Amino acid sequence: MLSTSSVEVHRNGVLPFIVAFENFPRLAHRILVQHGICVDDGKGGASFVDEWFSLRDWLATLASIKREIGPNALYKCGESIMANAAFPPDLRDVQAALASIDVAYHAMHRLGGRLMLDPKDGTTLEGIGHYALARASLPDRRIEMNVDTPYDCAAEVGMVLGMAKRFEPRATITHVPGCRIEGAPRCTFVVEW
Repeated sequence: MLSTSSVEVHRNGVLPFIVAFENFPRLAHRILVQHGICVDDGKGGASFVDEWFSLRDWLATLASIKREIGPNALYKCGESIMANAAFPPDLRDVQAALASIDVAYHAMHRLGGRLMLDPKDGTTLEGIGHYALARASLPDRRIEMNVDTPYDCAAEVGMVLGMAKRFEPRATITHVPGCRIEGAPRCTFVVEW
């Protein structure tokens, strides 16, 4: 995995954070300003500093949210990302939807000014991990995903479950023991419906 100092995240990946905190906009603005993602607009709101931000600063922002509000806030951020995402019309089932997370994830990041997803052929640059389908048993209504990104697993659980619920409203998620927070190389999530 690359150093997060050489990777940037697009502001469209940050916008759902603000939506997730619509009931507490001042708190969201304060944290975004504190980490240099936004500047105070002087009217009780905030404006983005740029279109792209250091991933390191974004991860520090998310760590502040977790510390000040708790992991459930990160879960809500992840869930908000999927609730507000635009989907290609060809996504029609939960398996395709979950597989598409990795593509969207890489499209929101760049390395050295280069997008980490080539829109022409769909190849991704390495360095920020992946959201990978490990096993799918559709007759059993069960999909296993391995996730090894630099993001907190609470946000990722929200994203994965949020995406699954767009296609299978009864979906549930289990975070398998052996988490990156505990030193594992990846988190494994099992989505069932």
